[in-house]
Amino acid sequence: MKKHKVPCPKCNFQLQVDAQPYIRFQCPVCSTILELENGKLKGDKTSSKENAVLPKSATVPEATSSMFTGNLAKVSMLICGIFLIILVTMIYMNWLNLEDESYTRIMANPKVTKIEEHLKNYSNGKYGDELRFIKDSLYYNMAMNEYDAGVAWVTSRCERLDEASQKVVHYRKDEMETICEDCYFKVASNTSDFNTISIYESRYPEGRYMDSIDLVKNRLWDRIEEQYLARSKRNNIPNDRVDFVKSLLEHSRRTGSRTIEVSVLSRWNLKDWENYSQEAKDYVDAMIQVSNVLENVSHPLPSANPPPGISRAIGSNIQFAENGIVNILQRRLDSLFVPNPFKAVRKDQPLSQDTAGIVVECEILNLEESTDDISYPVLYIRTNSDDDDDSPIFQRYVLGISMDWDFQFKVPDSSEGITFSSTSKPDDSFSNLSRGSMVYNMMVRSAYENYMEEISDDLGF
Repeated sequence: MKKHKVPCPKCNFQLQVDAQPYIRFQCPVCSTILELENGKLKGDKTSSKENAVLPKSATVPEATSSMFTGNLAKVSMLICGIFLIILVTMIYMNWLNLEDESYTRIMANPKVTKIEEHLKNYSNGKYGDELRFIKDSLYYNMAMNEYDAGVAWVTSRCERLDEASQKVVHYRKDEMETICEDCYFKVASNTSDFNTISIYESRYPEGRYMDSIDLVKNRLWDRIEEQYLARSKRNNIPNDRVDFVKSLLEHSRRTGSRTIEVSVLSRWNLKDWENYSQEAKDYVDAMIQVSNVLENVSHPLPSANPPPGISRAIGSNIQFAENGIVNILQRRLDSLFVPNPFKAVRKDQPLSQDTAGIVVECEILNLEESTDDISYPVLYIRTNSDDDDDSPIFQRYVLGISMDWDFQFKVPDSSEGITFSSTSKPDDSFSNLSRGSMVYNMMVRSAYENYMEEISDDLGF
């Protein structure tokens, strides 16, 4: 049958319909109802698809199917876009609800940790400024509480207040820093401890209370000098020693230096038993024989039971004894001054020019005596019990030692100084020795300690 090509007047879609005198049909694209009479469009009526009747003879070309599929894809994309907008809106509304719930929980019981977690989860949330202010207020209240405690209890060191002041604070940072400085000053002004004062000075070198801190330090230095003068008077310390210690106190007061450097230089020139002459060894053997008769004992002769070597044993343990000098000086200073401003520090390098310092030089020698031009060693006797035992059992002989000392104590920018030489020896007896070689270590340590005790007494320490 012959076909008519008819354009839809609404969507301009080209339709092919049967060539009949009259035909009524529907546009497959826009659903317009059309009438064709004698090959001409008579008019159009629009209705829904379900009411339209498309004649069986009306056919849609391939182009019609392609255009219909494209429009369907556009509709699908539009539907997906609308769905996505709805989904995003729902997620955002849920996020807002979660933020509201978190905020409500925080306001019921404000805690710094809860606020920080909220701000992390909702960095650009609507409650950010308010919660940051609340967090700062909590830190501020914490600082205030610690400040009050620091005022009430001067032994408080304001550590927690310091910690609070270091937090990230937006609104009251200056206030918190001021309170922290107030607390440290309050503690320092009521202390007898130079270290507490130093904490304030190190934290606030340009602090508001530096003038007051200077007054506190001068008060402590006055107390220290009074203590020393009273002690030196009781112990009849020579005036030159007193003047020297006063110059040390004045230097430390003026410069703030409270360190006493101690340099200990040791050397030794020791002989073992076999290094002595035969005459010296025979003389010692003879003395032991006489001692055995007088004390009714039977100790062996040193030539048959010689003492162990001394030079190697002392050389390997000398540093421990040298540190004993620093320890004794520190103990004496701690007991003399309340508070003690000084710290004794071992220094092996040359002493600093601007620091008070002690140089101790020691030569370790064999403890010897002489008779008839014979120099012989003095021996210790090691037994298995102390002197209170009625029948100690002999174990071995031990060589004795002595120390020659040179001592110098100087204070920078001062004409005062102490320099002298002396000799010391170990104690006459030792106990609690687990090994034979320990006796030499004990001798050296005892000689060093005895010497430092002597020096401390001489200086009025």
